[in-house]
Amino acid sequence: MNSLAILPNEVVEIICSYLPKTTLVELKEAQNIQGPVIQTLFSTVYVTSKTLSEHWDINGTLFEYGIVNENDVRIWNIQHFIKIINMHPWLRPKKIVFENLSDMVSLAEFNPGMLKSTQIELADDCFRNPDLESVDQLASYPVDTIHGLKIDASYQPLLALAENTRCISCYLNPQDLDIFLSMELPNLQKLKLSNEVPFSLSGKFKTFAPNLTELDTVIDFSDVAYAAVEFEFPTCLSVLSIAVSENIFGCTISFQNLVNLESISFRSDMEVTILVPKDLISISCHGVFDFTSLASDHPNLQKLEYYPDSYELWKIIDLRENISRCDSLKCLALPWDFVLSNQIAGVGSCCPKFPESLTKLTLGSTRDYWKHTTGVAIDISYLNKVTHLEINSIVDIPILGSLPHNLTFLKVTNMDNISNLEPLIEDAMNLAELEFWDCGIPSTLNLPSTLKSLAIINSVNVLENLIVEGENLERLNVRGGGLYTLKDSTLSVPSTLKVLELRDCGISLIDESFDWPKSLTKLDLGGNDFEFIANLPESLKYLSCDLNELNPTEFGSDFPLGLKYLNLASTGLTNEDVKALDLKRYKELTDLVLKDNMVGGFDYEELFPPDLIFLSL
Repeated sequence: MNSLAILPNEVVEIICSYLPKTTLVELKEAQNIQGPVIQTLFSTVYVTSKTLSEHWDINGTLFEYGIVNENDVRIWNIQHFIKIINMHPWLRPKKIVFENLSDMVSLAEFNPGMLKSTQIELADDCFRNPDLESVDQLASYPVDTIHGLKIDASYQPLLALAENTRCISCYLNPQDLDIFLSMELPNLQKLKLSNEVPFSLSGKFKTFAPNLTELDTVIDFSDVAYAAVEFEFPTCLSVLSIAVSENIFGCTISFQNLVNLESISFRSDMEVTILVPKDLISISCHGVFDFTSLASDHPNLQKLEYYPDSYELWKIIDLRENISRCDSLKCLALPWDFVLSNQIAGVGSCCPKFPESLTKLTLGSTRDYWKHTTGVAIDISYLNKVTHLEINSIVDIPILGSLPHNLTFLKVTNMDNISNLEPLIEDAMNLAELEFWDCGIPSTLNLPSTLKSLAIINSVNVLENLIVEGENLERLNVRGGGLYTLKDSTLSVPSTLKVLELRDCGISLIDESFDWPKSLTKLDLGGNDFEFIANLPESLKYLSCDLNELNPTEFGSDFPLGLKYLNLASTGLTNEDVKALDLKRYKELTDLVLKDNMVGGFDYEELFPPDLIFLSL
């Protein structure tokens, strides 16, 4: 949970002068509250046992906040981390990774509440030479969540860490799985177990964690193929995600004894019949499912994802006949077989009827094989509550009428020809986000005036040019195309664009005549073929050039001086190259990414601008 502190305005100004500028900081005016609400949340803190340079003890600069790796990870030693939390008690990490258990003890002694409110992850170093004294000390501190817990016969005392833990995510050595499931963890509520659990051990879950409410695991059915089985999971289980690791063709699996189950996700690569309790709220199923009484058995069903692995059309037809009566359904994902089933079964080609309560609809999957679509169409124009639509298609099925009136997000995947969709997209009244993945895109795209974001992924590799026209488009993401040289004849974008992402497009040159949008502030050129990057717009604040084999003698002199964020990861830089960049010229630079290069051991005050906050090495 985010940490909230309600503070007067003058204190807010002091706090913001200390906080990293790219930390999640939201200032919200709250009703009946004097002053704004400060909301700060670090993603991950990695507590290392390694000694950090004295540079990391300088207060009020980037060094106060530790070293930053990718994904907003901050690296501290435990003494420094405790110091920062003591100075700024409103800062709360979402996850803390410990290299050794003694550091966890130190934090528990300083602030035991943080172990209860934060996800804890134990790095491999914790298990190479387990500190049994620390384990004994930690046994008295309740821990909310532990990820990465490992159990081995050589350090079974570490099991004590699990006894007061509410959530565990772990992988066990297979020979010690039985030991783990023989424990009694009455406080455990959520478990993600990445092992393949033999079915013969599955019954132990009932006594292992009697209060378990959420379980995600894989069951090995190799010893019960062609049988009917019923799980003995804790009866209070409400959320179950289970996969089958073996081919168990023809098996019937029952979960009907789990009377409190609200959500089930079942994955199998072979024909498996699933029996579930009534009154489920969410069903995600890769298997044979009985839909004959779907609406009456599950009157509160809000989410249904169904992808059958055997193409037995009578099951799909049962679903067609019952789905429209599921008045509470909000989220629905189905294969194209659902649309085509009547025609294939020889009972007509009428459009299927969806429940009008839907807000999210996904049609089609990469597992669809039917291509006999003559005379088949689909009508979704009446679904006025649908705001999110995904079409995953290897078939060409016309959409009748229009797209849903309130649609704000549309994702189209694996469609060779989008000509049937183009006029519908252009006429969409409220569409704000549009994504094409692995599609055949025309050289000119006319977009609705409401569209703010457009993504074209792996879809323009055969094009020599792309013209994007949209009155209010602010974000364009083109990935995997063959643009090669960036110039007006290869890419034309609206003047309203603020963010342009051109990753993995084979670009090696930006023509000096290229017409950059005047409002552009963020540019991503990662994963291209640049040796040098020039002719960039002065409006840029955020620039990513990672994964390019840059020639340091050729690039850098033309970077906009107003940059706040610069990513040069994996560009082959050395210390001498970094010096040649003359980074102190960039007075506004606060974030610098140099990781995966041959760099380090800098004189920070000499090389970097004074306002730099985050440095990733």
